[in-house]
Amino acid sequence: MRFLIHILGPGSTIIILSDRIMYNVLITGDAIGLYYDRRLIPVAVPMFDGDKAKESLKRLLIENAGKIMVTHFGVCDEPANKVINKAIAKIIEWEDIISNLLKSGIYSADEVYRKMLEVDEDLKYIVTIRENNPLSKGSGYNCVLGMIYYVAEKLGIRVK
Repeated sequence: MRFLIHILGPGSTIIILSDRIMYNVLITGDAIGLYYDRRLIPVAVPMFDGDKAKESLKRLLIENAGKIMVTHFGVCDEPANKVINKAIAKIIEWEDIISNLLKSGIYSADEVYRKMLEVDEDLKYIVTIRENNPLSKGSGYNCVLGMIYYVAEKLGIRVK
């Protein structure tokens, strides 16, 4: 059985293809995040909504798929529900880190990004790989930027 699942959070136009009969896989695009070498970062581009993203990811758990296929890097080498739970946990982790940075008075998006690179090993690892490719240069920054805007709006803080 193949069908489409509409996901909210990373953006309003994310569609996931579910094929549980032939391949037992969810083709998630960017909904899970950037997953590479068992590391994951949220694709939280501006317009990101963390609450909707977490809710949508939790809905994917009931699909009970065996595997996840992500944009750019293919099939994840961990079980689908483990990857989905990792994605949910990473969104929560980033919300907490960015919230604390903003509450401490760091309102510059560039500075928050630099601090995120210092504390998140997955982000640092993926950015190091992707920054060497002109087609993906700046993608790590954009992922963090969407989360900064989302968290700042929830806190009523304006970022620079």
